[in-house]
Amino acid sequence: MSSKPVFKKEYLAYERKENGGFWTIIPKYHPETNELIINQTSKDILDLCDGNKDIPALIESMVTKYPSASKELVTKDVDQLLSSYSRLNLIAWENGSNPYITKRDKLIDESYSIAVGTEEELESISKFILDSKVLSQTVDTHSIKNDMYYYKSPFADDNVYSVLSIRQKLFSYTEEFILLYKEDAICGVIGISMPIGPVSSAAIEFVYCPKAFAEQMFSYSHTILPHVCVRPIAKIKFLISNTCPNNIEADLAVMKYNQEATLQNEYGFESQIRIYSYHYDKKFIEEAYNRRRNFA
Repeated sequence: MSSKPVFKKEYLAYERKENGGFWTIIPKYHPETNELIINQTSKDILDLCDGNKDIPALIESMVTKYPSASKELVTKDVDQLLSSYSRLNLIAWENGSNPYITKRDKLIDESYSIAVGTEEELESISKFILDSKVLSQTVDTHSIKNDMYYYKSPFADDNVYSVLSIRQKLFSYTEEFILLYKEDAICGVIGISMPIGPVSSAAIEFVYCPKAFAEQMFSYSHTILPHVCVRPIAKIKFLISNTCPNNIEADLAVMKYNQEATLQNEYGFESQIRIYSYHYDKKFIEEAYNRRRNFA
């Protein structure tokens, strides 16, 4: 049976109608988001979340209400609002679990497994990232130390990886964390920022994992991301500068990344920034996105 969204209005700390058909709301349990300004369309979507309609029925209702909008646009608006507000605890789900959160574990052997991180693992994810100190390394780090694979994007900022910011990334779908587990303990992570707005490119922000499992973690990331990300993605970018060791290019070739472009004269960088990308087949992306949307 399809999951049906329910707008938990009682979880609002504040709600006010503004001029021009806008609404200001503040989630009761996520004050770090501050005020949220939503338009009338978003308010209409929330009002339809009464536990009686599944997502396809809700979309049809919105298409009927807004006949000038394409079904594709309405579907996108509904997906983005429901996925984001689910993470703010403003949307609950009846007759099933939240369809926008998919945790798929891949068992490697009796001790090791790979999975997509969820908000329930916030504490352990934050502790592992901060304890690893991978984000406090010199900009554009790529190395192997004590059999651990280190990588930090030239544009990664360690100041945006506090416990609070990691929580915001998890709850807003702006970054996915691919986790390597040894039994029940995290022993590796890849941080991948998600597309925002019209952009369709994800980007590797950092990697810290045992060298022996790096290729498997990347392969898992490539396979799973189209099935779990809120917005469709066309490629995953991996950025390096000329100061990076040459052996990283061999690693990227094995993982099917191809050099796509070079950035010249970037502010704050004395060397070129090379962009390598893992490209998805368009048909694969569309099938993965539609399969997740239809909750097959």
